[in-house]
Amino acid sequence: MRILLASYILFLNISASGQSVEGIWKVLNKKGELQSHVEVYEENGYLYGKCIELFDSAVHRKCKKCRGADQDKSLKGMILFKDCKFDGTKWSEGRILDPKKGRFYDCQISLKNANTLKVRGYLGNPLFGRTLLWYRAK
Repeated sequence: MRILLASYILFLNISASGQSVEGIWKVLNKKGELQSHVEVYEENGYLYGKCIELFDSAVHRKCKKCRGADQDKSLKGMILFKDCKFDGTKWSEGRILDPKKGRFYDCQISLKNANTLKVRGYLGNPLFGRTLLWYRAK
């Protein structure tokens, strides 16, 4: 029985790590309401996340504090994270936008499980930052 259980746990870990982060992900607000859908895709070895839909609960519909060409631009259609490279366990070395502040931060992206994406933004050291969980849209 123990061998069977251990094999099952190993299978779940291998299955989750073999899953792709690509796809459509649901972003929820602190109240658990759907804010947006983000399409995560790989291009030329880098990972990107583009907002493809905003819902009524989205507080920030435009990037008012962004600079340059993105100032006052709708978040729908905007690239929210970019240039992440896969290091064997996670996507990192990219940058993620905080639309509330209009600033980009360093980011790491990894699967918590097959249907949950961990998106971590930080400044300098990954130990000091914030992690959001996004959920795979079915």
